Amino acid sequence: MSDSQNSVPKKQDAEPESEWQARVRRIRRETVLDVLESLGVTVDDVKEVQKDFIHLRRTRIISEQVGSKVRLGVIGMLFALGTWGVTWLLQTFGPQVK
Repeated sequence: MSDSQNSVPKKQDAEPESEWQARVRRIRRETVLDVLESLGVTVDDVKEVQKDFIHLRRTRIISEQVGSKVRLGVIGMLFALGTWGVTWLLQTFGPQVK
């Protein structure tokens, strides 16, 4: 991966970057790239990595929505079953009207 492809544009401040600042920036960049690569992220194409993270976020959001819909469905089914059970009990064992 080339430095020109992923480097952050330098600020247009009056003070130039010192040697230690440049070394810290390089070390920080290499560390982040090493961590990403150890996690299995191919950092050669930044656009592809962004698309992967967008897909991951969408998948997580959809998963959360499905979970909430399932919980709502289960609660609805329990309510319906409870209502049916109470009705059945009242018809079977309730006061007999003649």
